[in-house]
Amino acid sequence: MSSVRSGKLDRRVELYSRTVAPNASSGQPVESFSLLTTVWAELMPLNVTEPFKSDALHATRNIVWRIRWLSGLQETYQVRYGGKIYKITGIQEIGRQQLLELTTEVYE
Repeated sequence: MSSVRSGKLDRRVELYSRTVAPNASSGQPVESFSLLTTVWAELMPLNVTEPFKSDALHATRNIVWRIRWLSGLQETYQVRYGGKIYKITGIQEIGRQQLLELTTEVYE
């Protein structure tokens, strides 16, 4: 049985759901994100990679966020914290509907 002490969930993060709808004038698909909920999370940094792209250096930081179980989360969603947008790249259930680990990446 996995559990987490409340004190470890010490970051307030926002979860955003992704929607795609046609633009009213052009009909082209437009992506937007809507606030789904705000939750307490534990931040667990993984690593930083620095690939070269177009002669510019872009650091990618991989972060795992541990949150209490929340039904319906998808990898198309985003985590927002501290003015940064974290793309969800994986969702892992911990315990039986107790916790979720959201693997994310952010470009810096």
